[in-house]
Amino acid sequence: MHALGGTLLALGIQELNAAEAEEFVAKASFLVENSAWVLERAAPQRPFSSPDALCNAIDSEIRASGQSEQFRLFNAHPELAGTEALAGTMTAASTGEQGRLGFNALDKTDLERLRRMNREYRDRFGFPFVIALRRQPSLAAVFAEFQRRLEHTLEQEISETISEIMHVVRGRAAAIANDAAPAPSTNEEI
Repeated sequence: MHALGGTLLALGIQELNAAEAEEFVAKASFLVENSAWVLERAAPQRPFSSPDALCNAIDSEIRASGQSEQFRLFNAHPELAGTEALAGTMTAASTGEQGRLGFNALDKTDLERLRRMNREYRDRFGFPFVIALRRQPSLAAVFAEFQRRLEHTLEQEISETISEIMHVVRGRAAAIANDAAPAPSTNEEI
């Protein structure tokens, strides 16, 4: 059993490899925020030798997609303490990730600062600010990273956003048991 966002998962890489494509997408959907198309494209690359190999396939599919698809993926992510959080419509994983740093209980000053930065970022780049919160030690660190990334060009920010999404995916993939038999060494690194 593995825990993710309060949900217990008993999921192994062999189970994902053996699943029909539609079932694979459904079972692995927790990895990629509201973006089944990424998993649909990765599914034919099975069998994966490990959860890391699955993550590498997801990364490859995202990077190989066009900018409009990348923006669709980016826009599937909730803003920090945004409308999805207020409405209670975020995924369990996102709710837990934002809750760890207190985004669900910001004081008025921090909430207004975050809303201003969210608007500025979306106006500048056309998608919400995405960050792997599990890698951030504090709210102050998130604000500093937010400010740093607001200085990026669009191309830099697209690349950085994909990297951040992949940090999220890899963190979530830790819930997948590496129960596959050892595979011959391949060049699966991105």
